[in-house]
Amino acid sequence: MFLITKYSTEIYPVSLLGMALGFSEIKNVYFKNALVSVFVLIQLFYLCNASDAVYKRNRTEGNKIVAELIK
Repeated sequence: MFLITKYSTEIYPVSLLGMALGFSEIKNVYFKNALVSVFVLIQLFYLCNASDAVYKRNRTEGNKIVAELIK
């Protein structure tokens, strides 16, 4: 299963730029739209159905650590 970690913010922009470059090289419009649609559907499925999605995770400390660093 694809795991989203805190390092995803560093990896996603690079991978999205690479995919965008690859998609721009595809000449067949129907194939290009199919690939984008499959990618979006997979991401939405994961977001809605995965038990370990980022927004479903519990943080034991919450924002307490960050708040203490700011003080």
